[in-house]
Amino acid sequence: MLYRKQRLLLGLINFLNEQERLDRLTLMKSMFLISQEIPIKFAKYHFHPYKFGPYSAKLYQDLAYMEKNSLITTPDPKTVNLTNSGLKEMEFPKEVKNYVMNVLRTQNTVEELIDFIYCKYPEFSCISERKNIPIPHKRDDKPGFFLIGYEGRDIDEFLNVLIQNNIEILVDIRANPYSMKYNFIGSRLKNFLEKVGIRYISIPELGIESEKRKNLDLISDYLVLFKQYRKNLENKTEFLNKVIRLGKDHRIALMCFEKDPNFCHRGQVGEVLQEKHHQVVSI
Repeated sequence: MLYRKQRLLLGLINFLNEQERLDRLTLMKSMFLISQEIPIKFAKYHFHPYKFGPYSAKLYQDLAYMEKNSLITTPDPKTVNLTNSGLKEMEFPKEVKNYVMNVLRTQNTVEELIDFIYCKYPEFSCISERKNIPIPHKRDDKPGFFLIGYEGRDIDEFLNVLIQNNIEILVDIRANPYSMKYNFIGSRLKNFLEKVGIRYISIPELGIESEKRKNLDLISDYLVLFKQYRKNLENKTEFLNKVIRLGKDHRIALMCFEKDPNFCHRGQVGEVLQEKHHQVVSI
């Protein structure tokens, strides 16, 4: 069973083929504009800045999924065709079709389409490899400490937050860099980060063992856990000092799972940093 955004992707592929405008960049940029501009009442793709503007790793993963399930064929790297099964699954609302058609009428080439996006969404040009960007986007480069969780975020949304905040180093402080969300397994996450110029460091010594995180039902349960964690941190000054050294020269983000840092041990590390007179920002 497909999600509606996947059916929309099939519809976009079919439409671009009909217009003889289908290439991977045009597909990606068109879906970005749809996700940003059309008030559709279903899940959309998230994007992050990349070499040639907005990019969605999840969109490419969906293309691979669709090909595996015989909804599309890719006879060569530039070609994507819908199968009969794909044609039956696709969805492309009239308002989406009209919007894309109007954009493509005024942006005759993929280069013009990218420039159009850079003008309207300059924040997605910040790590671009293109020259002569219409409106260069500047980000804060002052070293500092940030906290981030990936709960409720897909990999593209997560990367976008890091890039927009100009994070240079992601410090994974999970005791075990494993996740039920495949893209956030340590080795895979490292690969995504390296592609956008962010360094990945794992410091599992600052984590909390999974056994200790079970049966946390009440706020009082968290208070007991974090009290013990803070006590254990007293014996881990070597690793805290490593974090401090990194944050003095770079913009670093301490990462764990939970969305709310008040219910995550990274919040406790953040409090220790603040006690040492370092500013800490949750993102």
